[in-house]
Amino acid sequence: MCGILGVISKNNTTNHQRFLNALNLMEHRGPDGFGVLHNQHISFGHRRLSIIDLSTSANQPLSTNEQKLSIVFNGEIYNYKEISNGLALQTTSDTEVLLKGYEKFGTSFFNKIRGIYAICIYDHRIANEPKCILLRDPAGVKPLYTIQSTSNYIFASEIKSILPLLDNKPDINELSIKKYIHLGYCPEPETAYKGINALTPGICYTYHINSNTFTEEVILTYQFESQVMDKNLAITKTQELLDVACVRNMVADVKVNVALSGGIDSSLIYAYTNKHNNNTVTGITIAMDDTAYDESEAAKAHASHIGAPQQIEKTDINNKLDLLNKLLLHFDQPYADSSFIPFYFLSKAAAKHSKVLIGGDSGDEIHNGYMGFRVLPYLNQIQKYKLNYPAIWVLSALSPFVNDTKKRIIRKFIGLLKTKNLAELVFYWESWFPPDASMYKENPFNYSLADVMPAKQQESDLAYITKEYFVGRMQSDYLRKSDMMSMLNSLEFRVPMLDEDLTKFSLSIPYYYKSNRKTTKIILRKLHGLIYPEHLTKLPKKGFTIPLDTWLGTENLNAIKNKLMQPNTYYTKYINRSYVTTLFESLNNPKNESYISRAGIYQRILIIYSLEIWHESL
Repeated sequence: MCGILGVISKNNTTNHQRFLNALNLMEHRGPDGFGVLHNQHISFGHRRLSIIDLSTSANQPLSTNEQKLSIVFNGEIYNYKEISNGLALQTTSDTEVLLKGYEKFGTSFFNKIRGIYAICIYDHRIANEPKCILLRDPAGVKPLYTIQSTSNYIFASEIKSILPLLDNKPDINELSIKKYIHLGYCPEPETAYKGINALTPGICYTYHINSNTFTEEVILTYQFESQVMDKNLAITKTQELLDVACVRNMVADVKVNVALSGGIDSSLIYAYTNKHNNNTVTGITIAMDDTAYDESEAAKAHASHIGAPQQIEKTDINNKLDLLNKLLLHFDQPYADSSFIPFYFLSKAAAKHSKVLIGGDSGDEIHNGYMGFRVLPYLNQIQKYKLNYPAIWVLSALSPFVNDTKKRIIRKFIGLLKTKNLAELVFYWESWFPPDASMYKENPFNYSLADVMPAKQQESDLAYITKEYFVGRMQSDYLRKSDMMSMLNSLEFRVPMLDEDLTKFSLSIPYYYKSNRKTTKIILRKLHGLIYPEHLTKLPKKGFTIPLDTWLGTENLNAIKNKLMQPNTYYTKYINRSYVTTLFESLNNPKNESYISRAGIYQRILIIYSLEIWHESL
């Protein structure tokens, strides 16, 4: 796992020192070494975290002997040994397998690879037709950001290394900011900067250097429509493919550990990896101070049942606001999913024990693990059969007779039932700022909500729900969080649940095989129950998050409040200051529990605060 950077142009005039300085902004991604390559068309840079073939012969950029082909690559190809037959190799690295495989077979070779990756190959075998091949893994685990001008094309693993190479600062992408305010992340492919975009996963782009144009070829992009299949086949095939995925993800020339929580997904990965490694794979567990969020005891029970090692780490740290600022700014654009904080602690702890950590992430997205998978189909049916207003009337009639928490839930559902279609329904289900977000019936927004409405769906209803979780929240939020926080600690984070073959099959399983009105992740729970006792399989989902209200404390919260109450703040371009004042006041007013929870208040404050300090850093 590494950091890559490149400038491509017809006549490359990149300043070498400026390029090196930009590359070294990603030193955390690759502290084991670096390499650069400059020629008439390209400047390639690489920061290396050595995982496979630890020798210097595997350093990048890697070129063929005659320098007609060169590669920079971030990630791992798990099946590199199996697909290397017939290739004349001089190293034992997966990087050379990619380069020599492309040399022999062209882009069709990429159909064979299984792994997590962002790749750029320079190809100058035809003198008058220099080109670069760019490809990102189909789930989007590894990032690759790009910007194209009239004279060059720049790519990097992180936005922070692109910005110093631009002659002019890019404008702010205001539409992306508006979407961020609702979701807590900037949805790919756009970013907070105009012109800087995330490369679309699974599509091979050929950049023709002389003409400054692209052609595209689909390598693997996932489909979200289910197929007819037997339920028992769905279970046994999932079991088989998960087993293969875990074997693949253990490929490394360094020690590999597993992130072990008390949940279904991570404990499955822990069991499967240990099955193939004589119960020697260590589970890394984070212990939280707040018992409501702590899963260390459940994780300990899973480890005890398997009989494999476990390492429990504490999360205590001083100067919490300093850390919060550091982590928020590391994302290079506004970001506010508070689960990045415990993930940072996990990565920091895991990095003390190895360079590679495997997690159970993304099982929720491919096996219907969130409440939305249960609730949204039924809200959609109410919407489709024009039962919105009878349902709203019933909920309104119930509201006076329930407690504040249930009042808040009723208000949320009334707002959802007022949406016009499934696309709006899903968007507002995920939004931290729903249409009725204001606690005092004031409009928080200084822009029209029509600006952020998603396009009308193209898929069937159930496929659309799955797709929105997969290409929306998973790619733009959860995978960016895990990549940025793990690589900040020079740690490679792997995701077996997103193995290409497992993911493709899992997304084809009929929706209601995976979840129903009462239960999520039915198939994964079934597999879990074949290994662990029933009481562990039935443990309630806690989620990997942190209670911001208790974690930050009064002093830090006051510092955030003072920042947001200063004159000339940027966020007021989008959010009314009076609404932010109301948020802070509501923390001391229990009556507002019927409108918004304390966790919801803190989340909205975090969204606004992250936007403010990001803009201040520009």
